[in-house]
Amino acid sequence: MKRIFLIIIFATIAVTDSSFLVVHDTINQEQPNFKGEWEWLQNKENNRYNFSLTIASQIRNKIEGYHLAVSQGGRKIDYASSDLWDHPSIKGKVFNGIATITFESSFTLNKTGIATLKFIAPDKIEWNTVKEIDGENYFPNKAILVRE
Repeated sequence: MKRIFLIIIFATIAVTDSSFLVVHDTINQEQPNFKGEWEWLQNKENNRYNFSLTIASQIRNKIEGYHLAVSQGGRKIDYASSDLWDHPSIKGKVFNGIATITFESSFTLNKTGIATLKFIAPDKIEWNTVKEIDGENYFPNKAILVRE
């Protein structure tokens, strides 16, 4: 009887310890580094529209940053920076290598959109808008950005 009891206790500890390790490993998985300056690749030759991101911080799986979108040859500038805003215009979390972010326009404060960022090459990410901001903004629906 004691032997069966000890086997059950050992099995319980082994299952508990191994499931802890699985959760622990998932939490501590290395995430891709999104931090840096990113510019829309398409617009190297087009000055009429520009879109760039500054991912100012990435701590584990949390990212924060700011944006710049210029449209209509510079007549519309959607810009957020740490100098002007008291909070980031871009913030989100990275899970399985994909960042899901909320973004806010300087034209429509307190309304947010949702986008994903994922690496398609070592210094190249893809922006995909999942939910547009309800109101005036100049974020692209899709864009390939390169690290500057």
